[in-house]
Amino acid sequence: MKSLILTTGLVAACFTQPLLATPMGTPSLPWQAGINLGQHVFDSPFSSDNRSATGFGLFVGYELENAINDVRSTVEVGYTQTDDFYRDSDTDITSFWVAGVLQKRLPELNPNFYVVGRFGLDLGDDDGLLMGFGVAMQHQANIATRAEFINKDTTKVYQLSLLFSF
Repeated sequence: MKSLILTTGLVAACFTQPLLATPMGTPSLPWQAGINLGQHVFDSPFSSDNRSATGFGLFVGYELENAINDVRSTVEVGYTQTDDFYRDSDTDITSFWVAGVLQKRLPELNPNFYVVGRFGLDLGDDDGLLMGFGVAMQHQANIATRAEFINKDTTKVYQLSLLFSF
């Protein structure tokens, strides 16, 4: 339920700009930094007792040169920390990760609206491959938000991100 509310909130926030907004274009400064808040659901193959924990993350990214129209490609490196999945136990997740992120602008819907895909590697407590998808909205030339679903080795993550370009 928390995941549904979190995802619905970000998608609603992404559409707060008018549908006829003017496109912001690609930021001229390629560096990005961001924060995220997410709901991490422990996906246990041995039990139907799927626990969840709230988590946060910090990340930096660099936008690569790209010859494809309306596509942004970024390399991101980040840190994630969650609360404990079980009360009175040390069941939190701490991890560092690296991912390639592609964003495709959809001017048919809104000139500042993007679909997002990511593929990467988690190097912490939830180590292994990660992949995900979502949506993004460019609010100003240097501020954007994202709503994403990310599937990791042992958790599914529903997260909201705020990005700053500089």
